[in-house]
Amino acid sequence: MELTTDIKMHDHQAFTRFVWYSGARGTWLWFVLIFAGVFAISLMLEFNAGYRLDSPTMLVTMVILCGYLALAQRRIRPLADGTALGPRTFQITPEGLREKSQHYESLTRWSGVRDIGDTREHIFVMIDNCEAHIVPKRSFADDGHCRRFLDELERRMGSAAVTVPRRQADAEPSPA
Repeated sequence: MELTTDIKMHDHQAFTRFVWYSGARGTWLWFVLIFAGVFAISLMLEFNAGYRLDSPTMLVTMVILCGYLALAQRRIRPLADGTALGPRTFQITPEGLREKSQHYESLTRWSGVRDIGDTREHIFVMIDNCEAHIVPKRSFADDGHCRRFLDELERRMGSAAVTVPRRQADAEPSPA
């Protein structure tokens, strides 16, 4: 089975969100809880323990830190002419999943496939915690073709892949 597609920046960002919001890797809820916890502890120390802390300065510092982290995240985005974006062909073979693009070709053996992430708009063939083959569902002619592709992936994985529950998201989280 073969599929040709074109990976865009928004596909890569959807994968980043998928990894971020999956399992114990972290969520915005935890980030907000930690942020609020640090602020609450600083207020408690200031009012109950008699320590003099400048809470507004701490709050501004945390906001600046969040801004820095957001800017730093931009540095890990793929290049438009690199290996992660652009036209590519996926081929399901007896050996594994072959991905071929203008700049490289790779073969992930079935024993290296860890999981299949299935969202509303993408299929992520997970080969590590934060690495996957990104397959946009818009690349399929119809839902039946997409279902056959998923079924073939699962069939080929069989007992060769690490047994982990399949993650499925009904809707991808919106970017923050």
